[in-house]
Amino acid sequence: MKNIIIGRTLELNRLKKYVSSGRSEFVAIYGRRRVGKTYLVKEFFEDKFTFRLTGRENASTKEQLYNFSYAMSDYFGDDSVPSSWMEAFRALSK
Repeated sequence: MKNIIIGRTLELNRLKKYVSSGRSEFVAIYGRRRVGKTYLVKEFFEDKFTFRLTGRENASTKEQLYNFSYAMSDYFGDDSVPSSWMEAFRALSK
């Protein structure tokens, strides 16, 4: 981690546990706006992402899928917009 994260000992320990488990893990981080969720993830994982997406608050599924497609385009150059989350995750797995 580049910066010291203060007051997130429990969260950091859980992230360390998931990373060192030796298994694939799915971690959902949620909470009120503006409390540092994205910062925590960015700092903990630094530049280790293959793909990262931050959802949009109060957005429709269609808007979220467009948001997903923009991230896919940035990372992989894929400009297609998936019609469902199943299609989106299939594209990501490729």
